[in-house]
Amino acid sequence: IITGSWDGTIKVWQSESGIVKHTFDAHAAGVTTLSLTNDARFVVSGSWDQTLKVWNLADGSLAYTLKGQEGVIASAITADQQYLVAAAADRSISVWDLLTGARLHTLRGHSHPITDLALTPDSKCAVSASLDGKVFLWDILGGDLRQTMDKHTDGVNVVRMLPDGRRALSAGRDGALLVWDLTNGNLEREFDGHAGWINTLAV
Repeated sequence: IITGSWDGTIKVWQSESGIVKHTFDAHAAGVTTLSLTNDARFVVSGSWDQTLKVWNLADGSLAYTLKGQEGVIASAITADQQYLVAAAADRSISVWDLLTGARLHTLRGHSHPITDLALTPDSKCAVSASLDGKVFLWDILGGDLRQTMDKHTDGVNVVRMLPDGRRALSAGRDGALLVWDLTNGNLEREFDGHAGWINTLAV
């Protein structure tokens, strides 16, 4: 179990005993996102201090630091563990090579801060949500914007992939939950019932 705190630290816990195995003095500002590799060897942390850091969980060492995004909000690691995709309040999405620490692409298109990010099951594309009310589908290796989904009437707070890999869910400040067909960007269905913002969702 790994937790990130607003105090800038990360703790690695033994799940059965509750003992803290490692404490990382990770960031100069709050930790906003954690992403774990599939083999559980590394965890990537993001923060408002404009850095992403890659940690070796075996010995608690810092592998390297990635710089260049302001206010990292969300991150995800591809299934093959080769790439990290990170979204930030500065309206950027960066695609990083986890083996070398090099930034491959910076994806820009949102006019307001990005709030959430999800990868398609094949890890070829990312879906981003923003306070501009739009949902974008990106080709993370090619760097191209594939679809623009624009039916929300206010900022989008959260986005999730459905298991079929063809559809995504988005929800936000307009209280609506929308289902998108990612193959063509069309709105498939709308659920409307909340009186206030939708802040999160589970699939």
